[in-house]
Amino acid sequence: MGDDEMIFWIVMCVVKEVLMTLRYSGLFCASLPAGYIGLTLNIVWKEPRDPNNANDVQAAERSMLFDLGWFANPVYGNGDYPEIMKQQVRYKSAQQGLAASRLPEFTEQEKQRIKGQAARVQ
Repeated sequence: MGDDEMIFWIVMCVVKEVLMTLRYSGLFCASLPAGYIGLTLNIVWKEPRDPNNANDVQAAERSMLFDLGWFANPVYGNGDYPEIMKQQVRYKSAQQGLAASRLPEFTEQEKQRIKGQAARVQ
């Protein structure tokens, strides 16, 4: 397993851990004093090198989707990684001669369990 693939697996584990923490707090901590579980995400804002160049604008947006969407989209969005991220990693993996994408996939069951949990993150 290469470094890139290892990072993808680590992030997937982090997202799943957020889900499990939210489920634990909802199922087992209801009788405890009120408290909050937070999820802090950090991003470095990207600007296109040339704001008049469509390729530069798309690259800046794609970079932000990778950086923030990698964590936020599964928890705050549809339960899965951003589509552009899945497409790009799949494409690059194929270029490297890999039979499958280096980006691990959430199962449909995992997507449904993760989706909508953002309402529980304060």
